[in-house]
Amino acid sequence: MLHCRDPKYGFLTYKCSECSATKTVPLACKSRICFQCGKKHADKWVDELVGRLFVVSHRHMVFTMSEELRVLFEVVQSMFKVLMDAVGNIMQQMLKDKHRVVPGVVCVLHLYGKG
Repeated sequence: MLHCRDPKYGFLTYKCSECSATKTVPLACKSRICFQCGKKHADKWVDELVGRLFVVSHRHMVFTMSEELRVLFEVVQSMFKVLMDAVGNIMQQMLKDKHRVVPGVVCVLHLYGKG
């Protein structure tokens, strides 16, 4: 995963039989948690999820956490579920109080990222 698509760790070379032009393609790790390869898995999951949702307006919201706080959560990983439940409950309560609607909420925990 750390060397995904790094040609120093493997590649394929294709050569055109007519003009002899070559193209080198570095190998991918195909891991779900890879920054590059995981996007393909995530997109497939989203497409399947969208197929099961009601045909209504949807909003995508992203909540972040500082790296320092994330380190504390990794010590007690069960707290991630508490955090996700709290985010869902807060969103439902805010919209219920302000707009008198109760939204459905899909929370996704993404533990890995750059920066």
